[in-house]
Amino acid sequence: MDELRGRPGVTAHMWYLRHSDARSPERGTRVVDSLRTWPPCAILDRLGLGGAAAHLRGLRLRMWLRQVRPDVVVLDDGLGRRVIESVRPPPRIVVRHNEAPPEHLHMEPSPVEPADADLVIVPYGHSSPTVVDSPSTVEEFLTAARSRAAGRMAEAAAMRSVRRRYRLPEDQPLVVGWGDDGWLDGPDLFIRFLWTLEHHQGVSAHGVWFGLTSDRNEVERLEVEARRCGLGDRFHHRSENDIEGHMCGDGVFLPYRSAGSDTELEDLLEIACSGSLVVTFEASPADDPLIRRIANLDLEPAAATMAEGLEADRASRSAAARLRFEALPRDILALGSEPARRR
Repeated sequence: MDELRGRPGVTAHMWYLRHSDARSPERGTRVVDSLRTWPPCAILDRLGLGGAAAHLRGLRLRMWLRQVRPDVVVLDDGLGRRVIESVRPPPRIVVRHNEAPPEHLHMEPSPVEPADADLVIVPYGHSSPTVVDSPSTVEEFLTAARSRAAGRMAEAAAMRSVRRRYRLPEDQPLVVGWGDDGWLDGPDLFIRFLWTLEHHQGVSAHGVWFGLTSDRNEVERLEVEARRCGLGDRFHHRSENDIEGHMCGDGVFLPYRSAGSDTELEDLLEIACSGSLVVTFEASPADDPLIRRIANLDLEPAAATMAEGLEADRASRSAAARLRFEALPRDILALGSEPARRR
């Protein structure tokens, strides 16, 4: 909603069919079923004039709709057909499916089916609804605003600023890894990866591992391993663990030994939007075209993939990744300039 409101010449309104939260609806929103308790209608109902009350509710709802005259309507889970049936000219319809069914599903008439919508939005990683002659279907995950914010890290000044904060080299290749489990998250493999990157790919990169805050012995063991591999001055450990630190490298390598490692795919996609190359093992649950997944424990292709990626232009990689997440608001707005199809 904020993304649409931020576009020039665009007005966006939030309406609820019902609002059962303890707090009041946000300022400027409409709650359709508040018409049931609207004083003029409530008085008519108490007087036994239910028909007149229903007519008055319909008049007021149509007045609300005339005030906004929507070109495009996004219906959560397709609910709300009863509200927009009287809109003229009919708007374009977007059906947004959610991972969990709506609380009031049983209280609403049949939803708008995907086949009757102009655009269908599904949660990331979920199969689109199976329909005949379905319209365009897009996946919703990162917001366009969040992907653009990540893209700012593709700018050299922003990246240097974060590295400076973490006391990391600002103008040399840097690979980032993180995790708090000394075995499952593979920080020892991270060090061997840096060695392979140097000796087999000719790239003398620095590496920083974020995390391992609970066991100083693990950190000391890694520092010993780094010195043994000749990386004592190029391996860094930082106990902090935040998304800006994860984005400040030229690449990310997550040598996880188990799918149980706690890394959110959403965070990795945000890092990809920053232009940093993300490489993981197949044990990682992060399966997405923007992430390079390598056979488990195979450091040679991981190093080769990273070396190739470090030669690419970070800004171009960021722009290509962000296109995917900035398409959704663009697709919705494009509908507003097209006539509604017959239903």
